Amino acid sequence: MTDADYLMNLPPLIPREVIFGNPERADAKVSPDGTRMAYLAPDEGVLNVWVGEVGGDDYHPVTRDRDRGVRIYFWAHDGEHLLYLQDVGGDENWRLHKVHLASGTVEDLTPFENVQVQIAAHDKRHPDELLVAMNKEDERLHDIYRLDLTSGRLELVVKNPGNVMGWVADADHRVRAALAATAERRRTEGRSCWCATTRRANGVASSRGALMMRSRALPMASRWTVSRSTWWTRGTATRPGSSAWGSPPARSTYSPRTPSTT
Repeated sequence: MTDADYLMNLPPLIPREVIFGNPERADAKVSPDGTRMAYLAPDEGVLNVWVGEVGGDDYHPVTRDRDRGVRIYFWAHDGEHLLYLQDVGGDENWRLHKVHLASGTVEDLTPFENVQVQIAAHDKRHPDELLVAMNKEDERLHDIYRLDLTSGRLELVVKNPGNVMGWVADADHRVRAALAATAERRRTEGRSCWCATTRRANGVASSRGALMMRSRALPMASRWTVSRSTWWTRGTATRPGSSAWGSPPARSTYSPRTPSTT
């Protein structure tokens, strides 16, 4: 067989639009009350959010993006709104938008130039609010804000002390821990976790539990954990919105161990 015969017998090339084009439907999500469903699908060639009744065929687009398309969205727990993140021209300065499904109106909840929004907490126990992280005051640092979905009001909850790269909040929208950079890099590329203390009803400040983290720079056999006895307490939070966050200690208190099989 000649090279020409071999090439003639090859299967046809996969079209580029099959590999790189938009999906017909993707990322379906059911509403909190279970009666409606949303998914991503092209509208005039651009991915947008479509909504309809579960089991029905009356799905219609509720967003009208005509540029890069919508890729990150979720239901608000009030069941009346959809929320989605969108940047401009790929600058990754994500803004949070709210769609009122009954009226079809779209509102930009974070209309700030050169500010990136990250969703920090979203829980059904607080259907009318979110915790969001924004670098509104300093483009290098994300602070935590409480966002009222009804009024659009933003309230600063926790100020970034200067070394926090990520936040952890509980189901009650209280910021409880943070991923912070330390001076000591070791094999974890300087990543460690530190925890704020919370004040219990009896007035005693305490930190409970251990937060386990795995560095991407380490193999599965190496995991870094925080011992219960090595939580450091550098601030107290008597109520959400009044946190006093200090810096982590100069030396990491992490210790490697063999991961549990459970």
